[in-house]
Amino acid sequence: DRFVTVSATLNEVILRRYAADRRASADHFPWLARVSPALCLSAVEGADEQRAETWALRRGEERGADLRVRFLRSGLVRHFEGERGAERMVREEYPDGEVRYFEGEQDAERMVRMELPDGTVLHYEGERGVERKVRSVRASGSVKYYEGDKGAERRVRAVLANGNVQYYEGEKG
Repeated sequence: DRFVTVSATLNEVILRRYAADRRASADHFPWLARVSPALCLSAVEGADEQRAETWALRRGEERGADLRVRFLRSGLVRHFEGERGAERMVREEYPDGEVRYFEGEQDAERMVRMELPDGTVLHYEGERGVERKVRSVRASGSVKYYEGDKGAERRVRAVLANGNVQYYEGEKG
């Protein structure tokens, strides 16, 4: 046969990728449920003061893992990976375009990278709550290196886009 029929089925990997995409919309959930009633996405809106919309996997009538939570008042969106009950936050997206990335197990997630709207990427090291900035990379190509504890990071070296290197001494400020 010269023609091949490709049959796409929705699986958990595809649904997780869809939920992680910024273009995804809960408006598509009814279609997803018609195409794949056994495994689809559902949205639950909370009524508390935080008012949040949570997207979760759904297997039939059983709710599965949370995939993302959008706080309706602030516009903050948090993305999760992992099985139900062990979901861990992997990304936060802010309305101004800032994106933060996290690693670690549930309740021990630590920020490892922050992307700013101007193209700057900040890199962090350390355990949750004491993450410290160790490097910043600007869209221009310049790279700055930092040492010190959280909140007291000081620049120790800069490699400029033109290749020049600058060294710094002393405390922050």
